[in-house]
Amino acid sequence: MPGLPMEVINSILISFSVGVILAILYDVFLNINYALLFNKSKNYSVFNAISDITVCLCYTVALILITYYCNGGKLRAAYAALLMLGILIYRFTVRSAVNKIFRFIFTLVAKILSHLIFPIKKMLEFCQRKLLRSSQSFSKYLAKASNKLYNKRKKKKKT
Repeated sequence: MPGLPMEVINSILISFSVGVILAILYDVFLNINYALLFNKSKNYSVFNAISDITVCLCYTVALILITYYCNGGKLRAAYAALLMLGILIYRFTVRSAVNKIFRFIFTLVAKILSHLIFPIKKMLEFCQRKLLRSSQSFSKYLAKASNKLYNKRKKKKKT
């Protein structure tokens, strides 16, 4: 019984590994959602939809590239099935451990960024308050000046 040709084995391994990579990409988007936007923003569903569409587009592009590379452009269901098999095996084996690692990393990055951005945010709020106060005092000054001019014009008309 002859073995499988090396090209077929390479095609199977490539399809399977691309499926695992796509599943990891989906988990990256999922954990970015969790770390940055979970229950904090109205844009959660928008970002979630964008990430789902991005992963679907990546899946489509990967399937087209695998089809072109492995079989000379002829579409075979086996490559799509192997992509799905790679995704499913990843989901049922190492997904929880990878998600814990991603959530730790993304939550840590989000906390670090919030601590770095906090002083800048406070400085901008301070500048905004100062500008608001100065604009209010300037508008009061302009109101007084216009009242003085109005009163002077009234006095000139009476005389």
